[in-house]
Amino acid sequence: VQYPMCIGPIAATWLLLPPLSSPHEWPTLPIQKGTLLQHWAFSKTAWAKNRLWTVLTYLFVHETSESAQINVFALALTGLVPFEELGWRHLYGLVFTGGVAGVCRHIFQEQNLREKAMGRLLDWGAVPYVVGGDAGVCALAGAQSFG
Repeated sequence: VQYPMCIGPIAATWLLLPPLSSPHEWPTLPIQKGTLLQHWAFSKTAWAKNRLWTVLTYLFVHETSESAQINVFALALTGLVPFEELGWRHLYGLVFTGGVAGVCRHIFQEQNLREKAMGRLLDWGAVPYVVGGDAGVCALAGAQSFG
């Protein structure tokens, strides 16, 4: 009973926020795509406007409803062992730390590719924003495999 209550807020947020590109098959919160991109998704614009919370909130917005469903399923599968061994605080810590690591990876990968291609510094290229909970789920999978 404790584990479903622990992952419930994350899973509910993933399923209640509307996906950005695909129609959703279930009722979601009435939030416009522009609002999600401006205040929830991580982007160069959000960073420049000091919307630093988007480093964490991007984890809850998904491009498609299928992506949200897969992340909920993966969270249920990969989070149990870290929850049982470390507790709910560390489980949330792993998810959010994985999210921050995902943003850092995106920034440095894009910067590295752009420097090699054009000799410039940070140019985000064709990826205007970052969304999805994959980095948080991957952090839980890594903790499970090394735990």
